Amino acid sequence: YNLMGRELWTATRGLKILGVSLSGDGQYVSISTMDFSLALFAKDGKLLWERQSVGLPYVTPQGRNVVTLNSGITGPGYPLLEVFRRDGHKVWSLRRKGRVWRAVASDQSDLLLGLWNGEVVLIDRQHRITWQQWLPQEIMALAMSPQDAQYFAVGAGVLDPIIHFYERRGRLLWQRKVPLGVTELSLAQQGEFLLSYGNTIHGQHLAFHSRTGEVE
Repeated sequence: YNLMGRELWTATRGLKILGVSLSGDGQYVSISTMDFSLALFAKDGKLLWERQSVGLPYVTPQGRNVVTLNSGITGPGYPLLEVFRRDGHKVWSLRRKGRVWRAVASDQSDLLLGLWNGEVVLIDRQHRITWQQWLPQEIMALAMSPQDAQYFAVGAGVLDPIIHFYERRGRLLWQRKVPLGVTELSLAQQGEFLLSYGNTIHGQHLAFHSRTGEVE
């Protein structure tokens, strides 16, 4: 649909859809289906290519890459993620145990992943794992600062929720408890502000934090 709500095109795949993703500039749409096929469409609905892959699609903000995230297939033969260029060429895959529960990407295609086992992994734009850490609680929300990707935040925990705020090299700058949980996080450029939102059985909670962790 366009901004006015007019339908621009429709794609029918013939199988149940696992996930869809739209690039930040609206130029590309990616769809994955139950047979683990991945398709990329142009903004006019033209099918550009189709490949076999491992799961949920994620088009990076500038549409440079399509990442597929393994959120359910287990076994040593399956990658955790695969990265395809816009032209359909697979440029990288990460083979290791785990299933992806949450994921965000920076404008430069850095990836921040939260796994089902409580591990958080930062993969830079050169496809290197630059930081990883296990948290004792469930990963509930992730955010990276736009454009610069110099800061990232992790919301973890259901019963005792905490926001962890890091600079790019993985150094913890601060952490704060949030009374009613955290289900969404959003960061401003240079990590200047962090917005947290919780929508749980305990109620709703919205907080606006400065880069130093104070509640504004």
